[in-house]
Amino acid sequence: MVSRAAMSPEQRQLEPAIVALQAQRTLLGAAVVDASIGALRARLAGAATASAPPPEPALALRQVGTLFMDVVGSTALARQLDPEAVRAVMDDALARGTAIVQAHHGKVLQDAGDNILAAFGADQAREDDAERAVQAGLALLALGKVQSLEVAARHGHTGFNVRVGIHTGGVLLGGGVDALIQSCLVRRAKPRSFRIGTRGIEGVATKMIARDAELEVRQLAFKRLFAVRALSSVTVVADAGIGKSGLLYEFEARSEARPERFLLFRGRANPQTGNQTFRLLRDILAWRLQIHDDDSVETARPKMEGAIVPLFAPDDGAELAEGHAHLLGHLIGIEWANSRHHRGILDDPKQIRNRAFHAAAQLFRRLGAAEGAPVALQLDDLHWADRESLDFPSYLAEVNREVPMLVLGFTRPSLFERRTQWSSTEGTHRRIHLMPLDERASRDVADALTAMSPSQGQRGCSMPRGRNSVAGGH
Repeated sequence: MVSRAAMSPEQRQLEPAIVALQAQRTLLGAAVVDASIGALRARLAGAATASAPPPEPALALRQVGTLFMDVVGSTALARQLDPEAVRAVMDDALARGTAIVQAHHGKVLQDAGDNILAAFGADQAREDDAERAVQAGLALLALGKVQSLEVAARHGHTGFNVRVGIHTGGVLLGGGVDALIQSCLVRRAKPRSFRIGTRGIEGVATKMIARDAELEVRQLAFKRLFAVRALSSVTVVADAGIGKSGLLYEFEARSEARPERFLLFRGRANPQTGNQTFRLLRDILAWRLQIHDDDSVETARPKMEGAIVPLFAPDDGAELAEGHAHLLGHLIGIEWANSRHHRGILDDPKQIRNRAFHAAAQLFRRLGAAEGAPVALQLDDLHWADRESLDFPSYLAEVNREVPMLVLGFTRPSLFERRTQWSSTEGTHRRIHLMPLDERASRDVADALTAMSPSQGQRGCSMPRGRNSVAGGH
């Protein structure tokens, strides 16, 4: 029953009218009263619906990463500094922490006092919610170290820091959170392993089943790499969960077992970097040149010059070779302030792009020639790649036609909504469409999983980083 105080004005008028009509039943007759009261009750029901609070949202179970940041030593800080200084320090910590969370596409649920509570995946689920939460946590820890130095310098207080905890698991939105099953201590971002341990069923490694034909196409392309001095490419296309990663891992294992020597480049796009210009190209070069995400510009510059200048200097001279390194670095975000090599063309991004693409294509060509080995370029998750980087494989196919090189791409069909003519160079490209396994093959996979002990797979709390390990290859 709704209290009178909670009624709308229309409800408070209709109820007395209904009572009054009931009292006139003898005079007006049952038929008239019932008809009138029926109409009034219908209006009353409509008014009640209009004034009712909105219904509670339906409960939904989602995989969410929850991050909590807490300032260490806030009580000691409050004892040492005056209230205005304490508030300024805390407000600065919370504001900068909030910016970090939002930069990693998290949602701040609470920022009060000396802590931040944030969620990753509550509004919109992404495949890398857990990884972004951990990366945000590491960035918050780095922020704590910076602010510790600032607080010590400004206020003479030592001991300021932050601590971060993260829980990833099923959350019943509108309800409770499930229990934390396993805890891990995150010390740093792990150098990238190209094999992504978080895909498929964690802790279980299975053999490849029912993909012999697809593997054979890839193996033939790999063999052609050593027999024909020409570039070729293979793109594997499948929806999420169909088996692209498994096919990549199996191909890598078989390639590793072969006696031939080849040079390996790798690149992988991810949802976080799809809007960053030339990010996939940066990933390709950084993986090979051992340029890490946490490298400063001062650290990355000598790695670029040390790898590129010796390759180009014998033919182009030291001056032009240095120019190639600076232009390519500029394109992928490693700047040389006031470099004479791109000073006159900074307002011409098309020229910078064309000259940097030329240098990158020549890098593959010259490195292969210097090492006396063909080149394999593996590109994973192309559907997330930025638009500018997607131009580069097509450029390679045109200018490095006679270079012994194999470009191996892995993507979901959504790539072709953006690039209908992807790798359409006639005679050099094969496309493999992976279809879901049939019932028999699915049973074989299930039997293989059932027969395996979890100890046979990789265990632990490793979380692959979006970026590079040391340069690979053979």
